[in-house]
Amino acid sequence: TWTPDPAHFGNDPSGSTPPSPPPPPGGVTLIAHTASNGGADTQTTTPISTVGSNFLVLVVNFVNSVVSDSLSNVWTQTYVGGSNIWFAKTPSVGVNHTFTVTKTGQNMSIAAAAFSGVSSNPFEVDLYGDNSSSGLTVQPWGATPNGVGDLLITGLTSGGITSPSINDGFTVLDVTGVGSQSSATIAYRLAADTSLIRPTWTVGSIALTMFTDCVAFAHA
Repeated sequence: TWTPDPAHFGNDPSGSTPPSPPPPPGGVTLIAHTASNGGADTQTTTPISTVGSNFLVLVVNFVNSVVSDSLSNVWTQTYVGGSNIWFAKTPSVGVNHTFTVTKTGQNMSIAAAAFSGVSSNPFEVDLYGDNSSSGLTVQPWGATPNGVGDLLITGLTSGGITSPSINDGFTVLDVTGVGSQSSATIAYRLAADTSLIRPTWTVGSIALTMFTDCVAFAHA
């Protein structure tokens, strides 16, 4: 009769136990999101609760804008002067949290999202910043995540677009300014592997050039 070796089942008579398997990668969780558009010179979102999050991300419709929030966090543009994506790592969070974008002489739009489970040193790379298109589709230059479970963020900004959608497993969180001259849209997914991610945004119609970027952020 076969008798199993108890050491293989964590019952070694010596008292030792086999090491626990590592936790699954990832663990990034969406906490809250919001978006707003149409403000002349400045636009502020409706308030959300970001309690429980440790990472904030914004998509704004002009790259050379000023971004801020009601809790005075420090914001970093993923590609200086050339990306519509901004983030705040290990931020102050709370209820009634708002986000603001400002650029004199423009109609502004902003989309915001809060996540938990992101690394305290999250930013990986943004090689080229925004890509653009005047057609009905546009792709960012792409992002190559460092690990499975990393957070991938892509934004779409334009004016006069309708029916924006995206492929490659991304979830669109907010679509603001559809049909207007000021729009900002944000989408996310978690990395399934470490290959290049380059999704395609598609719209039904367009009045102005579309801009998009895609950035990877490390999970905790």
